[in-house]
Amino acid sequence: MNDNSPAKGRLWTLIAAVAVFLWILITISTYILNRLSGEQISPQAPLQICKVVAETEDGVNPQIPNGGKVRIAVAPILNAADFSTFRGWQETDYHSRLRINLQQHARTKMQSILNAHPELQLAVLVNQKVVGIAAHTDITPEYLYLTLTFCTASDANEVFARLTQ
Repeated sequence: MNDNSPAKGRLWTLIAAVAVFLWILITISTYILNRLSGEQISPQAPLQICKVVAETEDGVNPQIPNGGKVRIAVAPILNAADFSTFRGWQETDYHSRLRINLQQHARTKMQSILNAHPELQLAVLVNQKVVGIAAHTDITPEYLYLTLTFCTASDANEVFARLTQ
């Protein structure tokens, strides 16, 4: 009989345990830790961000579900490729909220826009429909935060799904 058998058995047990631990760690980091910053926004998502403009400026008046009026610039200033992640949730007041985080390359663009227009309001469109307006206090160079004013809870879930498509 070989005296090294128990030592080899312990070594293989240790190697197997470390391998299982590493597999669990990789799984957690791949699937869970990436989600902590939010869901990834697909660059092909039907997301557009347009500047809210005055009635006297060139723009369009898109249809809004509750019959409200907002005039937006014709050309979007940001689209889905300018955003990295989002987090959507429903508050206790039953209003859905959305925070969309800008990509690094779009942050300088947003900062220059904010510098030029300190009272800026942005309309967020998904599938060519206005889902909410971000007030100037909810716009930073890193993210936009808005209430999905024009969405029911099921509409908000649809918006969240469209952002990941």
